[in-house]
Amino acid sequence: MFRRFPLTVRRPAGFVDPCVPTLAHTVPNGPLWGHEIKHDGYRFICRRDGDRVQLFTRRGHNWTDRAPQITEAMQALPVTSATIDGEAVVCDSSGISDFHRLGAALAGRGSKPFLYAFALLELSGRDQRLLRKGGDGIRSAAAHLAALYATVGRPR
Repeated sequence: MFRRFPLTVRRPAGFVDPCVPTLAHTVPNGPLWGHEIKHDGYRFICRRDGDRVQLFTRRGHNWTDRAPQITEAMQALPVTSATIDGEAVVCDSSGISDFHRLGAALAGRGSKPFLYAFALLELSGRDQRLLRKGGDGIRSAAAHLAALYATVGRPR
């Protein structure tokens, strides 16, 4: 007879669990709620520490080598460290995310994926999640992310 033990999932160094949405029957509203578009892509936690960049899936798999354009954009940030939560996507000519094209891109074929960044989790050693508590904090964290995006520019 075999005895089953629960498996402990080991996460790589630098990995941060992404915020996972919860199904609700009604749409929440009020000043403390924000709403985002659901893209058909892969959730990435993008981590930069010095010159090292790592791209993790939401389950902690290191996919840095599958999205070199996102890796290069993280390396171009004028910071010592940053952790960004976002969605890697490839869009069709209408601007709609296309999961099949993304799969091909991550396998090294077709279009290059890019990142819809929606949360700055850490910046230069400071936990930005603490800024997100309350309405003004969320706007402050979004402003930090927008400022970082402006330093890199649009994807090529």
